[in-house]
Amino acid sequence: MRFLILIPVLLILTAPALPDAQPPAPKHPRTVIEVDLDGDGRRERVVLDVRRDPSLSVWRADRRLWQGVRRAWKPWKAALGDVDGDGKRDIAVGLFKSTRFFPDPHSCLFIYQFNGSRVSPKWLGSNLSKPFTDFLFADLDGDGSDNLIALETLRDGRRCITVYSWNGFGFTADWHEGRWEKAALLGVQRGAVVVLADGRRTAIRRHGQ
Repeated sequence: MRFLILIPVLLILTAPALPDAQPPAPKHPRTVIEVDLDGDGRRERVVLDVRRDPSLSVWRADRRLWQGVRRAWKPWKAALGDVDGDGKRDIAVGLFKSTRFFPDPHSCLFIYQFNGSRVSPKWLGSNLSKPFTDFLFADLDGDGSDNLIALETLRDGRRCITVYSWNGFGFTADWHEGRWEKAALLGVQRGAVVVLADGRRTAIRRHGQ
């Protein structure tokens, strides 16, 4: 008699490496960014106040157009970027929360889009390719869309930067650089990512550029 032995297969989702135990500290409890989000000549005001619930709001003059992002999600940074090159600024928020596939709290990125009258989610990312503690947006390659630049943590605890581009459904990692004990993301200058790496200010470009 032949027996059929069924061996169960366990599918494991890889969790972010070395998740940080604490969220990145907000540089300021209240961040205000004034900009024309949709290019119609009228300026909006994006406000992230980590002491309020909801924490994020969009205003035009004295009129509040939208509010969202729960305080319990521990937002720690807001930034703007045109990730798909459509001429409209997207609103990105760094959060420290658990998600469906990663139950331990970790840094994740939510991106919202503005159509001139309302705000809606564009991408609610569980995490990036590696745990991250800072981010910004800039068009590094001159293609009209902004790259996502993230300060991330490698498996050995060292720091690096990773540059992403929007693929229509999320972000694709294009390149990364660095293996530093300590690093801070300072900004972008003349197409180079400027970091303070192990006490030294350094401009990073993609190899070949």
